[in-house]
Amino acid sequence: QVFEYTKAPIISLKLTNAKIVKGNFNLVHTINITEYEIYYNQIKEAMTLDVKDDIKTDIWYPSIKTLQNKIQNNFKNLKVKRSKRSINWIGSALKWLTGIPDHEDMVIVNDYINKVLMNNNKQVVINQQINNKIKELVTYINNITIKQRNNIAQLMYFKLQRLEKELEEIIYSIHWSKTNIINSLLLTDEEIELAIQLLDESEFPYKTKEDALNYATVKIGIIENNLVYIIDIPMTDKIVYEALLIKVNQAINKPVKIEYNKILINETTTFGIKNQCNTVNDLILCSPEDLVDITNSTCLPNIIRSRNSTCNHLPKTNQQELEEVQEGLILLNNYDGKIYTTCNNVDYQLKGTFIIKFQNCTVTVQDKSFKARTVKNYEVLPASHQNLQINKVKSIFSDEIHQMQFNNTEEINKLKDHSVIVWTSNFILIYGSIVIIMVIIIIYKYKNTKTINLVNHRDDASPRRDQLCTDVPLNPFITNR
Repeated sequence: QVFEYTKAPIISLKLTNAKIVKGNFNLVHTINITEYEIYYNQIKEAMTLDVKDDIKTDIWYPSIKTLQNKIQNNFKNLKVKRSKRSINWIGSALKWLTGIPDHEDMVIVNDYINKVLMNNNKQVVINQQINNKIKELVTYINNITIKQRNNIAQLMYFKLQRLEKELEEIIYSIHWSKTNIINSLLLTDEEIELAIQLLDESEFPYKTKEDALNYATVKIGIIENNLVYIIDIPMTDKIVYEALLIKVNQAINKPVKIEYNKILINETTTFGIKNQCNTVNDLILCSPEDLVDITNSTCLPNIIRSRNSTCNHLPKTNQQELEEVQEGLILLNNYDGKIYTTCNNVDYQLKGTFIIKFQNCTVTVQDKSFKARTVKNYEVLPASHQNLQINKVKSIFSDEIHQMQFNNTEEINKLKDHSVIVWTSNFILIYGSIVIIMVIIIIYKYKNTKTINLVNHRDDASPRRDQLCTDVPLNPFITNR
């Protein structure tokens, strides 16, 4: 698929949905390693009193020794040696070899724990969980002791195996926490249900319990003799935003200048993303500190919503840009040339800005080949939604133009004043001419009417010629005889 954006000011791609984190719920799980050591020593002591001299010849003995060595090594790995700063490199070496937190990690985590305990977020400290685990372990051991009293070696093996499994889960949890993976086996059903309830309240999209825990983050540290396992569950608003990737079209005469290449947007609000947000299960989670409210901006929010925009612009360049946005999605910005595809065995001659979307084929651009499998692509927003007039655009990079405008401001103002004066004079002249013509016409009509009336009056007052000829003698000295 080829999407054209040659006349659009920007290219926008929908990344995924997003939510804004408004707080955190800290679920604190404590593990007392010392208690595990005490019970391990009790098991060894109990077994020593009951073991016969010929246990070393028992078939279970090699397995028992192997388990004992594993348990002792696990205890060593779980213990943090408190030492002076001058030999803290030992902890760093241990971290490099085994992945166990070193002194600096513990300082950071302890500071984090102290902040967690003092902030206003909701917290649950499950202090009884470790006791329940140990009680469950003791009950399990006692039941084995009753049922397997006749086989001391096998009984010892089962007890140590259960203890070793518990320690292994703790060590796995430490290692997995470094990659932010929560070990659900370490948590109780009550803790998992509580975490899911909190995620339900924030309307997080998940399908399984394990999927729900992926939205949480985990940290681990030590307070006194306790290993502290902290699950940080985000609390969000119910509002869902669209996360968009924005690219500037370099093919138009005045490319717009945008402050943020990634934004969050809904029907009424727009946020620019200034810091990297977390992505979990195709959902972007942003803290308020990562965002800038640009709703009232006259540029990018208006362009996205197809409104008239007032934007700064960049200088026009003829540089072509080729970018693989993701697998199966190529941006050709201000491009002029051919592309070759194996998708439908069709070659394209393109000039302008385009998005090429493809899968299960190869696209070749400028001797570079791009392959794509069947993957989930970003959603390409149609250019028709963005092709609008951008007005009042001002360049912020052309210093010479600025200087020219500054120097000619006075002359421009004079030209404007002169134009106003000329326009006013012309208006007065035309208006005056019309008035004078109308006055002349009125005077002319008035005089003409008066002359006609005077002539008519004289005609009515004079005797007619025929009357003068009949009634009055032409010569008064001549009389009729």
